[in-house]
Amino acid sequence: MRIVIRYRKIKIMKLYTTLFALLLSTLSIGQQSGELVIFSDDGEKFYAVLNGIYQNYEPETNVRIQDLTDEWYKCKIVSSDNIFTIDKNIAVKMNTTVTYRIIEKNGEYKLRYFTETPKNDYAGPSSGQSHVVYHSTGETPVSMQTTMTTTTSTTTTSGGINNGGESVNVNINVSENGMSTNISANDGVSTSGTTTTYSETTTVTTTQGGSNAQANMYEACQLDNAGYERLKNSIEGESFSDDKLRVARTAAKNKCLSVQQIKGIARLFSFSDEQLEFTKAAYGNCLNRQNYYEVLEVFTFSSDKDELENYINTH
Repeated sequence: MRIVIRYRKIKIMKLYTTLFALLLSTLSIGQQSGELVIFSDDGEKFYAVLNGIYQNYEPETNVRIQDLTDEWYKCKIVSSDNIFTIDKNIAVKMNTTVTYRIIEKNGEYKLRYFTETPKNDYAGPSSGQSHVVYHSTGETPVSMQTTMTTTTSTTTTSGGINNGGESVNVNINVSENGMSTNISANDGVSTSGTTTTYSETTTVTTTQGGSNAQANMYEACQLDNAGYERLKNSIEGESFSDDKLRVARTAAKNKCLSVQQIKGIARLFSFSDEQLEFTKAAYGNCLNRQNYYEVLEVFTFSSDKDELENYINTH
């Protein structure tokens, strides 16, 4: 009987040990995370946006985002001076630091895979890298400018002549040194006083977050009906198709157009290759990209629709 009881105790202890090991393994898997490093090849400062949330509130040239637990993130790179935006779905590997770099080629900016290394072995640059722990909520940074003006006034010379014209008394005052000199002469020369003033203006740009920042950003980016009509008139006013496309691409780069506005502008072009080039350029800043499939209605041929659809799926 004692042998049976002892045997049962040993089995129970082994069961507990197995369950405890399984629990530790589960907790270890649950705590796994990956990292992303994004840097700019040419030193252009940028914001990194993951799943619609700004991760760094100050523009940086190199950003390391830690504690990422999902395998895929929708990434948007926004340059600090609004020269470019990049949209890309990027992969994250657990216990790995994956590095992407921003490159520029023929005026177009892209986000490219660069390298990867085990997270514990990653050795970043000694300086210039911003470390961010991933957060799924936050505020959009708003750029604000403060202008400071410094005005300096300097008196260079001042003097006078007597009524008889036989002698001249000249006083030279330099305000910065506090020096005063008296000169007497009999040649009848007179010296008049002059004052030189110059202004120096310095603009300081700071970045702040605010609860209404996202709304303010889109409000400034949107193109109202009057602006939309002016844009169409500008495009139609160009004589050559290349110039029409240039105006449309510039507007798509600097404004957030709606799907309806993009469709209307695309129909101003006579050839499908021009329509394709414009609708691709306008996709990145589109206000309602979830409805971008409606833009396919602009095209007649299936090959053109397929090309735009492939572009949407890969950006």
